[in-house]
Amino acid sequence: MEGCKIKSCNKGFTLLECLFCSVIISIILLTVNRLYTFAYDNYDIRYHEQIANDKADTIYNFLKDRMNKSIVVNLYVSTQTLSNKVLVTYADPINNNFFYSLECILHDSTNPNVSISLNLSGSTYELKYQTQMIEEGITDIRVNKNANCSIVTISYQVINSDATFYYIMDLQAKGMDIDE
Repeated sequence: MEGCKIKSCNKGFTLLECLFCSVIISIILLTVNRLYTFAYDNYDIRYHEQIANDKADTIYNFLKDRMNKSIVVNLYVSTQTLSNKVLVTYADPINNNFFYSLECILHDSTNPNVSISLNLSGSTYELKYQTQMIEEGITDIRVNKNANCSIVTISYQVINSDATFYYIMDLQAKGMDIDE
């Protein structure tokens, strides 16, 4: 057993071993930190995109529901941001005008005359039904229609989204007829 002697002066790690271990731990921690930051940023982007898509879906579904339940619809636009309102007729071409309001006569309600309006609130708009706010955070909402046509396109954008969403409606059976 004399050949297997353990040195009694070797009591720990050398400075080089400690330095090497510290570098490896630092690399691992930096990698984990970058992965965490990337995951959080990606989650934040996706979260805001989902909120924007939910807003757009709410607006689309609300307009679709009101149009399906309406007998007569009067659509008003404005040439400037929510100033004077102009009734859209069959003969009028509408090119990228601001949406002002929809006045609907519903066939399934005790109060048949209802209004859907757009109100400016700070730098964004609020879509209101009568006095109830349906959706806020609309950054732009425009109306387009060709002359002598009853098909109207409403395009809108919501906050935190660069996408433009569209709602297309045919108002021929809703009061916008050729014989106006």
